[in-house]
Amino acid sequence: MRDEDKTTGVFFNETSVLRQQIAELEDLVADHQRTKEELRQKTKDLGERVKELNCLFGISKLIERQDISWGQIFQGIVNLIPPAWQYPEVTCARTRMGEEEFRTENFRETNWRQTVPITLHGEAVGNLEVFYLEERPQADEGPFLTEERSLINAIAERLGRIFERKQAEEDVQQAYDHLEMQVKLRTAELGKANEKLRLEIAERKRMEEALRNSSEKLKSFAYSIIHDLKSPSIAIYGLTESLYKHYRDILDERGRSYCDQILKASVHLAALIEKINAYIEAKESSLTVEPINLKEILQIIRDEFLPRLTIRQVRWVEPEDAISVLADKLSIIRVFRNFVDNALKYGGETLSEITIGHEESEEFHTFCVSDDGAGISGGDYESIFALFRRDETSGAVGGAGLGLAIVREIAERHMGRVWAEPGDPRGTKFYLSITKKL
Repeated sequence: MRDEDKTTGVFFNETSVLRQQIAELEDLVADHQRTKEELRQKTKDLGERVKELNCLFGISKLIERQDISWGQIFQGIVNLIPPAWQYPEVTCARTRMGEEEFRTENFRETNWRQTVPITLHGEAVGNLEVFYLEERPQADEGPFLTEERSLINAIAERLGRIFERKQAEEDVQQAYDHLEMQVKLRTAELGKANEKLRLEIAERKRMEEALRNSSEKLKSFAYSIIHDLKSPSIAIYGLTESLYKHYRDILDERGRSYCDQILKASVHLAALIEKINAYIEAKESSLTVEPINLKEILQIIRDEFLPRLTIRQVRWVEPEDAISVLADKLSIIRVFRNFVDNALKYGGETLSEITIGHEESEEFHTFCVSDDGAGISGGDYESIFALFRRDETSGAVGGAGLGLAIVREIAERHMGRVWAEPGDPRGTKFYLSITKKL
């Protein structure tokens, strides 16, 4: 081969290698440009995400603040929106929450918008809107990015939660204000009631004092009347008895009858005075509460009435058990004396038995004195306990009509009551209840 041919072949080979290297270099430059563009796009995208994160972070910081109002929070959130969008210089925003509206200073409506409802418990309570003030290149959603749709949805969801919290706090505050108002009203009412009660207590004390003074005056007057009547009645009885004794032979039948009537009237007057005195004592004297034995009381009463029981052949029946009660001994003796005396006085010819009974409950002792005598006429078992009230069956039997009234006073002072019922099959049953809490 000639030298010229060899040289030409080497040249062509070197040229081919050079072209190949140039092609590879061009590919490297193209790859570099693509990489550079991708890096620029990723940097841009990362910048957009950073803006979105800054927006959400700013919203979180606003919510945490305690020194600003709800209106300032909503306005601050609206102001944070434009910097988070791709073209912040032409972005504006508005949110409507119920009757309130918050907007950026540059806000105006345009054709380029993103909007999303703000919901609470599944119901719309407002909306959030983002506008571009100028036309921008088409992207994922008009001129807006897909990520911006996600961001506006996230902001709307936050706004819904904030609105719910605001509403809850307003409800709590409203309930607190209502409660505070109710407390003030009730306090005022209580103050008025306390003042009224204080005045009533003062008035009651005044009335009690006046009643106490009146009672003392009445008691003193009653005692003085009793004292003033007792002496003349004794004198009348004594003088009449002397007149009858020394001058009966001189007096005619009418004169002796007059003396007899005067003697009976004076005896009746003395008995009446004693009964009035007993009534006052039963009403006013202090009680001496002590344990008393019922058998002992009944023995005293039976011994007192034994002659009359024996003469009239009236059988006496009393409880066999030992019974102890807390009461005023003299008062209980007076009650049984009155009941037994009434049975003997008004029982009539049919009276053959007097029975004493006892029952007790959780709160009361109840005593019963029953007889099988004539009973009470007309079934009037209530008014017989009134002052100076006597039954029609009393007839000519002496009495002042105060005995059962005295018994009623004793029952009331022992925090109990007294009543009467018809016997079975005849006669009368008298009951006395006294409390166990004396």
